[in-house]
Parts: sequence; C-alpha cells; structure tokens
Amino acid sequence: ASTASTASTASTASTASTIRARAVDGLLTEGDPLVVDVTTPPYDTRVHVDYFVQDGGVVHLLPSVRARDNQAPPSYSGTIGGLGNWIIGKPYGIELIVLLTTPAPLFQGLRPEYESTPDYLRAVNKQLRLLSAKYGPDRIAVDFVQINTKARKP
Repeated sequence: ASTASTASTASTASTASTIRARAVDGLLTEGDPLVVDVTTPPYDTRVHVDYFVQDGGVVHLLPSVRARDNQAPPSYSGTIGGLGNWIIGKPYGIELIVLLTTPAPLFQGLRPEYESTPDYLRAVNKQLRLLSAKYGPDRIAVDFVQINTKARKP
C-alpha cells in the first residue's frame, strides 16, 4: 500500500519524529488493519503511539499490553501494527494518531488500554512538564497523522 499522510510535524529538525499511516489517502475501512510507520530522533527515546478515536477516548497502541517495549535506539525506523494488532472498527470518522517521543518513560507502568482523552491529556501534560524540566524541551518530539475511517459497505 502506498503511504499517505496529512501529518503536521510539531518538532524541530534536530528532534524529528515522524509518523505516517499506511493508508491510501488516509482512508481506512472497517476490518482494515491500522499500520503506521515511525521514525525517531538521533538519540535514544521512548516511543508512545496513541489513537484518538471519534467517541472521545484514546487507545494506547504503544506501549500497551500487546507491545510493552517502547524503547527505541537513535534514528530508529519501524512499523507498528504490521501483524494486524489493531483493526478498524466503530466509531467511524476523522481520527488522529499521535507519536510522542521522550528521553525517559512517560509513565511508571502501563496506562489503561483505553481511557478518556481529557484524563489522558491532563496526565500527559503533567509528565511532559517534568520531563522537559529534567531533560530539556528539545528532547521531546511529537508528530501526528489524521485518518478517516468508515464502515464497510455490505
């Protein structure tokens, strides 16, 4: 499949992290696997991939109970979801997948696989302030890709 993305990079060149969906024009249909390609900055990082869905929640793709190890070496490139780990389902619409790379673990232990977006964003904001103060804001990078999901026609 060709790679299509409407991503906007919110990081600087020295800390570039990128995420791209493997979906033609960013469109995924019910039953399709969610597959993304990520690259990390030129230093050791922890990789966090979150899927913000239509119902106001967030699904943590990495780290998760399915993929706990989120440590990446410098300038890492890899695929997440290539084994069909995540399949598109309800609800459908315009959704967001966010890549966040940090110099240390963002949280102690795993977050729930699914949680409300406001709860997660409050927790992330607090942890990012701590990591930024300790390591510097230039060691934190973010990128995102927008996808459009839809039901399969009968």
